[in-house]
Amino acid sequence: MIILYANKMTEPPNWRNLDYLQNGNIRQRRVYHLLVETCPIARLLPYDLALVSTVCVGWDLPDSDLDIILYANKPDILTYRLNEAFIHYANFSISRWDNQPWPVICRFSLEGEKIELFACPTPLEQQAAWRHLTQMHRLANLLGEVFSQKVKELKRSGSKTEPAIAKLLGLAGEPFQAVLDLEKWTDKQIAAKWKHPTP
Repeated sequence: MIILYANKMTEPPNWRNLDYLQNGNIRQRRVYHLLVETCPIARLLPYDLALVSTVCVGWDLPDSDLDIILYANKPDILTYRLNEAFIHYANFSISRWDNQPWPVICRFSLEGEKIELFACPTPLEQQAAWRHLTQMHRLANLLGEVFSQKVKELKRSGSKTEPAIAKLLGLAGEPFQAVLDLEKWTDKQIAAKWKHPTP
């Protein structure tokens, strides 16, 4: 039996606090050790931040990145702090989109895990990655292990997480936006889509 959570929860955990990973599956416990004990990112960076990777809900594959979002409003100071904290790690890089100030994206590797930090001047709860993860948590709890395993099967075949969700639920439109739009759906509406998925 695959454990997605130590305790099933209807409300999502506080994504800022990694304590819920301590009693999870093997990789969740490893991620807790890496990010809290080996490389305590929350202590190294004076920013509001959260892990929003699929590992949080047990939908990750072995090579899935550890995605962390940050709220910051001074890109140059942030870049300096990222360099100071992580430049000595393998595969370190910092980039921005099309020479714009935001987002600032920092990547590096830690004991074989690929870590990506995505920073912008938007509060965490409003960032798409936080909202996507909250909907993934909701789907995992509402639709159960069969749905979760179907998502992972599609991912193993090359799909990204949001397109896999959209396919299984028969969601129309652009998959990343379609997952955000689930915020407007009731649990009953979502459950009905899973019982009668689009072929």
